[in-house]
Amino acid sequence: MVSIGIIGAGPAGIAAARVLIANDRSYDIDLFETSSKIGGVWNYDPQSNNTAMYDVLETNLSSHLMAFKDYPFTNIDPNIKTFPGREQVQQYLESYYDSTVANYSKLGLFTEKRVISLEKVDSHWELKADSDDSTYIYDYIVVANGHFNKPFIPTVPGSYQWKNQSHSKNFVNSEHYRGLNVVVVGNASSATDIATQISTTASKVYHSVKPDSETNWPANSIIEVVSQIQSLDEPNSNTVHFIDGTSIQNVDHIIWATGFQYGVPFLKSYHSDLFRNQSNRLYNLWEQIVYKPDPTIFFSLLPKNIIPFQLAELQASIIDLVILGSITKSDMVDADNESITSSDYHSLPTPKDIEYYQHLGSIVARHGPDSKFKPLTWTDSLVQERISSSKVKAERQKLLVQWAIHQNLQNKPYSIPPDDFTG
Repeated sequence: MVSIGIIGAGPAGIAAARVLIANDRSYDIDLFETSSKIGGVWNYDPQSNNTAMYDVLETNLSSHLMAFKDYPFTNIDPNIKTFPGREQVQQYLESYYDSTVANYSKLGLFTEKRVISLEKVDSHWELKADSDDSTYIYDYIVVANGHFNKPFIPTVPGSYQWKNQSHSKNFVNSEHYRGLNVVVVGNASSATDIATQISTTASKVYHSVKPDSETNWPANSIIEVVSQIQSLDEPNSNTVHFIDGTSIQNVDHIIWATGFQYGVPFLKSYHSDLFRNQSNRLYNLWEQIVYKPDPTIFFSLLPKNIIPFQLAELQASIIDLVILGSITKSDMVDADNESITSSDYHSLPTPKDIEYYQHLGSIVARHGPDSKFKPLTWTDSLVQERISSSKVKAERQKLLVQWAIHQNLQNKPYSIPPDDFTG
């Protein structure tokens, strides 16, 4: 009997389990989860600071675009908002798991078990967790531990001496920054969201972005766009210098919303082959999924700027076909783009992500026409919805900024605006 160990019970892990179960191969499947329940990054606990979530957070994707195949968000709430809050996403994931995975008779769910070691011994994988002395044996491994665990903070002169700084992973809510002068660093959505939130309580917010950024804030906001940080003065002076020659004094705190590095600490003996002294991309992977030297281990949801839930099911369909033998090593002939050493390799901004979904879909259709689980088909209407999704969210962001201005004037912390707020 084929046995499969899945490391991580977040969206990637439970989607892999769902697809493997739905295809009715009678696999023995175990899920290992560090926290007390499924959900991964969406399972938020402000006390443990175990995820990249924070108190008040809504999705960047619409609920329609974000949903797993044949499992709409309306399953948990017929009146679901266009951009659900993190609590609703966690509820949705639990509902999806309960409906598609939990009742499988050959499933094991091990919570509060952090995988600390994974080694290939002869023809099988030996897995060990930190909470017991057992050794778990598997034929195949799916690594679905996410990439929001290892914060990346760029090194600039003076940064090691600067005390009042943190990563966006440590952000909880706007109250922590009441009355402070704060610099938020980053070009992605987390920086924009955090700057918006703390503008309700901070004295002044400076949004530090790269020179080619098109970031703009309304004139009546307390947020000001500044250039990229060049250096930080000694802690006592609290001065930040920027590459355009300007400086800001009396900075109380810096928030680095500068992303995350990849990490698979339990695969120590494979680090040199997977990372090649890099921390922002993995090598030797066919289609960013299958480890080519040994296609008995797979990696889920490494790409960034994607629709994660749908992609997790699509990648799981590829994994299933490799395990089944319908995709063999001789089929894994892509170039792997070995020359791309930066995180750009895993970055798939639209329309690159659409091309990737369609490409994987064609592989599944070619090698697995008889598979019971059929991944989502990217129709023209879905493609157009994805292409326009950034504009839709940008309009939503404008409303959130106006709400933050409103809350600031009322001396109230950030919250999700009521449905009747129009700006």
